[in-house]
Amino acid sequence: MNNIPYISFILIGRNEGPKLAASCLSVRNVCQKEGIEGYEVIFVDSNSTDNSIEVAQTAGFDKIFKIENATGAAIARNVGAQNSKGDILFFLDGDMELLPGFIKKIFNPDGKLIHPFVSASWENYYYTPEGEFLYHELYRKMAVNKPTFQPITGGFFVMERALWERLNGMDTRFLTGQDLDLGLRSSRMGYKLLRLPNVAVKHHTVSYRDETRKWRSLMAFRDMYARGVLYRKHFWRNPHIYRRMLTSDPTWLFLCLSLLISLLTFSLWPLLAYLPVVTLATVLHRKKESIRIFISELAFIVTRDIFNLAAFLFFFPKRPEYSVMTISTKK
Repeated sequence: MNNIPYISFILIGRNEGPKLAASCLSVRNVCQKEGIEGYEVIFVDSNSTDNSIEVAQTAGFDKIFKIENATGAAIARNVGAQNSKGDILFFLDGDMELLPGFIKKIFNPDGKLIHPFVSASWENYYYTPEGEFLYHELYRKMAVNKPTFQPITGGFFVMERALWERLNGMDTRFLTGQDLDLGLRSSRMGYKLLRLPNVAVKHHTVSYRDETRKWRSLMAFRDMYARGVLYRKHFWRNPHIYRRMLTSDPTWLFLCLSLLISLLTFSLWPLLAYLPVVTLATVLHRKKESIRIFISELAFIVTRDIFNLAAFLFFFPKRPEYSVMTISTKK
């Protein structure tokens, strides 16, 4: 596969520690196995407080950068792209391992990418916050049975540099949801993400259903970016956002509708109708769980909906200022 363009693998993370070594090694093993010679592996650290930098220095990365003052995946990916030289940008999170076979599927025989914006399915390996392994499963939110064009992406995708530059990279106002914003903007430009059905990545992460993780993210107001702020940005000019809102936040939409009707009719009854609706949604979502989990989930959804409505109406984040430090590698 020596006829393919030069690939820049850009890995990002914060406090990933030993996962970084496995992630970098997986990329190099795949490239060696599939005969890819023109590539580089870059790591961008979001001001980690653990030994991530030390791990990265000996893991085999070609370039290492550390972001200070402000952090986030959008900033990290922009920094990685700005300091890369490949015509193809291959983005991974630092807790992901690349599997063989995917790269062969995304290039034509003449060495061109089959689509300017491409990804695939992956498997999540779930852990407790203390690092104890729980189980692994196909990430069904990203899984498809056949090649499918979608308006959203995730933490793993490949993009032509030309398209990345046309999009001006990621919007650094997004602390989370920056990948969703990128996918929506690319779709509006006419380039939906092409998702392939094969499993291309192992993703090691704390379970998304973990109560501590969910509430910590919510109370840090991180969810507001990927919902309230994202919805407002795309609501009036990008029809692809409506399906996202319907599938991801039906209770939030009902809250907005109920509030609007209440204001127009000067009555609280439409707004009060939100409570049985969100209760029903929780029952459908957590019908096999304990009463404690059910109550926690109900409180979580209500709190999240209120926060995201407030974000949609009042929260206008600014692009943060940050500095970048180049870290020497030890080879």
